[in-house]
Amino acid sequence: MCVNIETARPGTPEEFTVEEIGSRYIRLRWSPGQQTVPVTDFLLQHKKSSTLSWHDKSTVMNTTVESPTTQTMLSDLSPVTNYDIRIFATNEIGHSLPTEPLAVLTLPEGR
Repeated sequence: MCVNIETARPGTPEEFTVEEIGSRYIRLRWSPGQQTVPVTDFLLQHKKSSTLSWHDKSTVMNTTVESPTTQTMLSDLSPVTNYDIRIFATNEIGHSLPTEPLAVLTLPEGR
């Protein structure tokens, strides 16, 4: 039996939105999207917007959220800093395509 790997990968999450922004955190929410295969978890990546590449492992931070949870909070961020954030769905075959990155500016300290 032959399995097409592209159809076995999960679909890209949808409705990726910011719920709340603080000086040192960003709260996010998404929906699993149209899935034809089970999703085991979601991989969020965030980096400072000044970092050009998503491939630099020293500057891109990964956060794994177990499915079926579809919300999380990124913390320990810097105040008044622009971040790019994207998300993938994951299963035992691999990752979906990423969402379009969200560009988010954290608030000043004390707000």
